[in-house]
Amino acid sequence: MTLAQNIIRFRKENELSQQQLADQLTISRQSVSKWENGESLPGIDNLLLLSGLLNISLDELITGEAYLSFPLHYGKPKRDKPIVLLSVLALIGVGLFSSFISYFEGEQIPMHVLVGIGLFTLFMLLIFYVMFAYCTPFDFKRYYSYWTLEKKGIRYPVFRSKPIGKIGPFTEFILPFVACFGLRKTVFVPYQEITKMKLCFIPFKYNPTKTAISMNGYTPRMHQTMREPFYLEVTTRVGEVIELDLRGYYRVTSNERKMLGTMLSFLKRKQFAFIDDQHIYAKVRKQENIIDSMYEKA
Repeated sequence: MTLAQNIIRFRKENELSQQQLADQLTISRQSVSKWENGESLPGIDNLLLLSGLLNISLDELITGEAYLSFPLHYGKPKRDKPIVLLSVLALIGVGLFSSFISYFEGEQIPMHVLVGIGLFTLFMLLIFYVMFAYCTPFDFKRYYSYWTLEKKGIRYPVFRSKPIGKIGPFTEFILPFVACFGLRKTVFVPYQEITKMKLCFIPFKYNPTKTAISMNGYTPRMHQTMREPFYLEVTTRVGEVIELDLRGYYRVTSNERKMLGTMLSFLKRKQFAFIDDQHIYAKVRKQENIIDSMYEKA
C-alpha cells in the first residue's frame, strides 16, 4: 500500500475526518487531502506527528505493516508456563484422593487398598490431562510448539532431536507436561542455511464449518482437531524439512493474526525461494480469513 492509502486507512480506523486530522496537525484540510490523493507528501515532522496521532509506529504508517521487533515469538501463550494446567490437575488429584480416603474415615486402610486408590487417582489424572492437552479449545501444546523469528534466523522447538511437526500424535500429549518443567528444547537455523520456504494449508475433506452442527454456543472451530494444518515449510541446505505451525493466525484478535503478514514480508526479502502456490500471502497481508477461500478453491 502507498503512504497515501495508509493515511486514509489509519485515519478512518481512528474515526477522524480530514478536517479533524488537519486541526490536530494545525494545518489546512486541503493539505491532508493532497496527501491522501498522492499529490504531495508530508514532511518528516508531520510524519512523526501522524504516527503519534494515529497510534501507530512510523514504520507501520509508511509501509502499512505492523512494526517487527525481535525476537518475535509466534504462537506462544501469554503466560510463560502452563501453571493453570498444573494447578487444575493438582486440585483434581487432591480432590479425588481425599474423597476416596474419606470413604474409609475412622477405619484403618489396608496397604493394598491405599495403593489401589493411588493408582486409580493417577489413572483419572491421566484422563483429565489428555482432555486438557488435546480435547479443549485452548491448545496447551503451544507452550512447547511455538517458534521464534530472530534477526539472523529462526529458532524452532524439537523433541528428542525431532522437529515438532515430525513427532507422532501420542508424543504430542506430553508436550504441555514437558513445558511445565522448563524442559523445552530449541534449535537455531540461520537464514543463510535456508534454501526454501513454502506456505502450506491443508484443507479437510469436508469443511467443518458447513458440515458440523453447533450446540449450545460451542462451534466446531473451537475444538483443536477442527483447525486445518497451516504451516511454513522450511527446507535447509542439508535437506532437513521443518514445519513451523501458523495456526495461531486463525485467532482473529491474536497478535499472530496481526503480525504474520509482516513476518512473511520480512522472510520474502531473504535470499531463498519463497513459494506460495495457494496464493495465501496476499490474504494474510490483509489479515483476511483464509479458510473459506481455500475450500472454495478445492
